[in-house]
Amino acid sequence: MLFALEFGEYQGELRAMIERGYKGPGDVERAMKMVKTSGGIARSKELALHHSALAIESANMFGQSPARDALIQLAKMVVSRSA
Repeated sequence: MLFALEFGEYQGELRAMIERGYKGPGDVERAMKMVKTSGGIARSKELALHHSALAIESANMFGQSPARDALIQLAKMVVSRSA
């Protein structure tokens, strides 16, 4: 949603829907379409992958242990699951 709000084409309409709590007819569907067409989902996935890689890199600074391995698995799992 935040990335779609950045995109000028949708900014005004999307902000209005948010302010009224998506209570207008078709608001939810229209907002979902805006997020998809703005590239918001792809950009969110990119950002998640970036932060996952940083988390794995940071975890690898610790010695091998079950806790470290669990953190690495968690960082990988969060970005590989599907919604």
